[in-house]
Amino acid sequence: MLFYNSGPNGFINQYTGGPFSVTIDGVFANGTSYGFIVPATGGMSLNNDEDGITGEWKGSGFNFTGTPLSLETPQYTISIDSPDFGISGSITYTAVSRF
Repeated sequence: MLFYNSGPNGFINQYTGGPFSVTIDGVFANGTSYGFIVPATGGMSLNNDEDGITGEWKGSGFNFTGTPLSLETPQYTISIDSPDFGISGSITYTAVSRF
């Protein structure tokens, strides 16, 4: 899963309808692959401060939150509610080592 913020001179993503989108790719247990490009038609918001990070790719149904990196085990959660693409759920990542 990639969250894109690509301006006219930035990294080019696969969605040509604007700078903000999310791609999600994977493989089912039976070997069938899938891939979606979900546009963020409402723009995006990103906030990073002492309380952590939040990001919303508006209109896509994808957002994320993260705890501050100063914590012993930082944690990030990606939430998805994109019924037009048949995708919903959440994924939480917790660090297992410090840098």
